[in-house]
Order: sequence, then C-alpha cells, then structure tokens
Amino acid sequence: MNKKFRFKLNLFDGIVLVIGLVAVAVLGYFMLKPAAPTEATPGVQTIRYTVRVEGAIAGTGAQIKPGHVLADSIKNYNIGTVESVETTVSRIKTFNEAEQRFVYAEQQGMEDIYITVTTPATIGENAVILDGAYSLRTNAMMYIRGEGFVGYGPVVSIERGEN
Repeated sequence: MNKKFRFKLNLFDGIVLVIGLVAVAVLGYFMLKPAAPTEATPGVQTIRYTVRVEGAIAGTGAQIKPGHVLADSIKNYNIGTVESVETTVSRIKTFNEAEQRFVYAEQQGMEDIYITVTTPATIGENAVILDGAYSLRTNAMMYIRGEGFVGYGPVVSIERGEN
C-alpha cells in the first residue's frame, strides 16, 4: 500500500513544459522592459515638467539621478529623462484637536520628491502628448519607474521649451 510516487515525464510533456516556460518568459520580458527613448521629430517640442512623489521612504530621492530614463509603470510609455531631483520633508494634513483646525505635520522617516523631467512632446489643443500616446496634464497622477525606483504622484508643473 505504501507505494512511492514516481514522477515521470515523457517527451511530449517535456516539450509542452518548455514551450510554456518560454512563452511566459517572452511575455514577461515584453511587459516589463522599458520603452526605448524616442528622438525628437519635426513638429515636436521639448517640454519640462515636474512630478511630486509624496510620502516616499527617506533616502529614496537619492536613488534617482539626473540622466535616468523614466517610463510609465502601467503602459510602459517613455516619459522622459530626469533633469533634476529635489527632496523635502514630507508633510500631511491632520486635525489638531486642541485648536480645532487642520494643520500640516511633518512625517518622520518620509520625504516628498520633486522630479523634473525633460522630454520631446507633441502639444495638442487639450493635452501634451508624450511618446505618441501618453497624455500629460497638470494635477494628473503619473505612475513612474526608473532605475531602482518606482513611485507615483501628481504633475505639479509643465513648461514648454524651445523646438
């Protein structure tokens, strides 16, 4: 009754297993690889915009360096190159019961990161278009990733540059 279970693969099972693993690896590669930077084309302007990543763990801002290429972490669009990074102490709005009003309080061990990004973009009537399809708007949330960094936050400013 106590027969040992013996796992046997025949040739067909092995081939199906290898094809399945290769398919998963290829699919994962195409979904997670960063988009290639695009060259500026005629009719495209260079813009500069700033994203505020709120409540990041202290020290996260030091991992983001000028020159890093950023991509949208949801649809993998190229969203530009980091120009500068500034960090400030993270503050949250909280209710002060003693004074019966809302006040800003510093969060220990947290920081807000302001990332300034430059990228070629097409200026439309209603939006700025990055990488051919990504719509950039002020106060819209951006989900970004770069080298050693993933975060999200609102776009706080957009500036048009020179052609």
